[in-house]
Amino acid sequence: MRRNLNQQVTALADEINAYAREIAGLNLQIKQVELNGERANDLRDRRDLLLDKLSEVASIQYSESQTGEVSVYLGSHELVFGTTARTIVAGPDPADTTMTKLTWQVDGFDVRVVQRRQAQGRPRCARPGPARPHAQARRLRHPGHHQRRQHHPPPGLRPR
Repeated sequence: MRRNLNQQVTALADEINAYAREIAGLNLQIKQVELNGERANDLRDRRDLLLDKLSEVASIQYSESQTGEVSVYLGSHELVFGTTARTIVAGPDPADTTMTKLTWQVDGFDVRVVQRRQAQGRPRCARPGPARPHAQARRLRHPGHHQRRQHHPPPGLRPR
């Protein structure tokens, strides 16, 4: 049973890291295309899909900058900022070395993942600028971007 749980935790770290790397790569492509005055709608659609998939495995928040890059927050840490993705590592829990836990590679702090598969929620997206965890979040509209998703705030968060 523990081995199975530990394998699931390791697989979760791998899945989150893969989504984060791909989102960071898309941020770079979107920025490059849009700096040339074109719209990167297909790339934005792909990134939106990845954000939806990531939100199914972890409770995330994200915001979009003026340059079109998305920053993704997992707890109090930035998972993706600009074209950089931070790495989550799975390793032994010092409190019980038979169990695996997730930590941030950058500083060793614990990663708290609330899996959305159980929580049934949507990621929150804020206006350009830093994420505001307690503010009503809303999705930016991109001209020519045909797919819009309904925002469902977490319990206790009231719309303004």
